[in-house]
Amino acid sequence: MIVNPQGKSFFLGYLISKVNENRFFLEMVVDGCDDGERNYRKGLTSNEAPYNQVVYGFSALGNTIQSIKDCSNEMLLSKITWGDIKNLKCGRFMYGARNAMTHDGNPVVNCCINGKCYAGLDIERIYDGKIIKIERPSEDIKHVCLSFVKEFSNLLLKRFSDAFKEVKIRGELNIDMIEQALHHPMSRGLDSIVLDQLKAELLAQKDVIEEKVGQTKMDELIKILHSLKGYCEDRLTA
Repeated sequence: MIVNPQGKSFFLGYLISKVNENRFFLEMVVDGCDDGERNYRKGLTSNEAPYNQVVYGFSALGNTIQSIKDCSNEMLLSKITWGDIKNLKCGRFMYGARNAMTHDGNPVVNCCINGKCYAGLDIERIYDGKIIKIERPSEDIKHVCLSFVKEFSNLLLKRFSDAFKEVKIRGELNIDMIEQALHHPMSRGLDSIVLDQLKAELLAQKDVIEEKVGQTKMDELIKILHSLKGYCEDRLTA
């Protein structure tokens, strides 16, 4: 279970961004659910903002699952499969809900009881001429999301922690990409002499930069996954 380092290390940066995006939308769902529960306790039932926040946040959260899975698999030789994801707590529902939201436009979250948001109905989809039924969970959607993301982040931690023990990750210093960024049409760019000097300095430190960048990115990924898992644990026991 090792990381494939050949031309793949830049995916670490993409993955870090996607894990942060996953947490962003998870917190959107959780905060919206909290607001809805507070409004219910106060007797406020007309404010749709928390409900919309939960529905749209849940849809976006679901779409990060495949992005994280696919991005991880660009680096991992031991691939994360949908079977792995379905075996997580609430994983089968999240897999089905993601497909229903993305491909059918089904909002999935469609029921509020005592201020809490639920998937009120079983999900039914037509796939390859057959009706597929995904059973609704009994828990509210906040609990579902926190439970799933906790186990999903733990799965990612296990795969990448094991991989990191076996292979040292190196970054990649791509001068062409740096030069392209510096010459963005909306910027004035740099003087060619300055650019040549910058390229020469970067190339002179190429090995050091690549080793430090790879190490830093992997450390950051492990750190944010631990933080995400901890957030889920804290909210589930609150």
